[in-house]
Amino acid sequence: MPREGLNRKLYRSKKFGSWERSLAMDAQVAAAGKSVGIEFRYDLQTHTPNTFDSHRLVWLAGNSGVQDPVVEALFRAYFCEGANFPTK
Repeated sequence: MPREGLNRKLYRSKKFGSWERSLAMDAQVAAAGKSVGIEFRYDLQTHTPNTFDSHRLVWLAGNSGVQDPVVEALFRAYFCEGANFPTK
């Protein structure tokens, strides 16, 4: 994954064989999430990020004893709110 990430539709179409298959997989995850009170908002995502820096942040948070809330915040921002954390 390049540092700046990739267009989500292009990346997932190639990774999963088609955009339709990617959407079907997202629908399955969204249904599972909904059953436990999580609203996945894949419709807000246009970009697939490079997660290297997020993993570094999670590791650092673990060293400070706050790994779980940091992971929760990152996941909620990306999967539920459609946030994109651009890199430079």
